[in-house]
Amino acid sequence: MQQLRFEDAWERTLADEDRAEIIRLFSEYTGSGERFIPVRIAVNHQGDLLVTVIVQNTSTGFSEFKNKQLVYEEAEELVAKHIFSIDQLHLPPETSMPWTLIFPPRTIQKNPQLNGLLRELKG
Repeated sequence: MQQLRFEDAWERTLADEDRAEIIRLFSEYTGSGERFIPVRIAVNHQGDLLVTVIVQNTSTGFSEFKNKQLVYEEAEELVAKHIFSIDQLHLPPETSMPWTLIFPPRTIQKNPQLNGLLRELKG
């Protein structure tokens, strides 16, 4: 059965309203087969695209987040593409964890409207 876990820093600092929203989204999307459940999308003052998602490992093995090429798309158009390696995002089997992925300005190819989806490019 899929379990929701929070990384230690998130556990300590996450606002109650944000925690409730993540739990709601997790409950709504669990079993959907989605690898990334969207939570929030924003652009910070430095021009970074911040994509907060719940990362799901629905397999029976551990999932590492090494050299994953991710794209952020809106209306099936590429907005940003970046390769991520996140040592702290080591998910046990059947575990989901919220995470914010940061696309630096140099990876953004189109002005984001902040209503898209994240997906992984394979191979």
